[in-house]
Amino acid sequence: MNITNSLVNSNTIAPRNSSEHVQIESDNWIEKVSRPRLVEPFEFTSNNKIGKMVTSHSMAKLEDEIALQNKLLSNMKNSQKDYEEIMLNIETNMDVISNTLLHLRNQLIDSHYQINVLTEENTC
Repeated sequence: MNITNSLVNSNTIAPRNSSEHVQIESDNWIEKVSRPRLVEPFEFTSNNKIGKMVTSHSMAKLEDEIALQNKLLSNMKNSQKDYEEIMLNIETNMDVISNTLLHLRNQLIDSHYQINVLTEENTC
């Protein structure tokens, strides 16, 4: 009878232990899921490095864009200076041409007058 009692007791104890075991595992799982996950130091460092790489890449792209914009702005300023110099040269040349044309016109008027005077002298 002792053997039977011990078997019965062991059978009733075993299921209770296994259900307690299941309950403990369930509680452990719920606790793991519900508490915030801590980032491992290596993982944090790795994520931090990746973030810095992305940030530095973005910064490098922005710096390149700014450098390109500055170069284009410098080229535009140089082009503007060249344009202004060319326009000044054209204006100066136009003044010279205008003065030359005015001088030639006056010479033509004088020549025409002299021709008229000589023609009148010859006809008389």
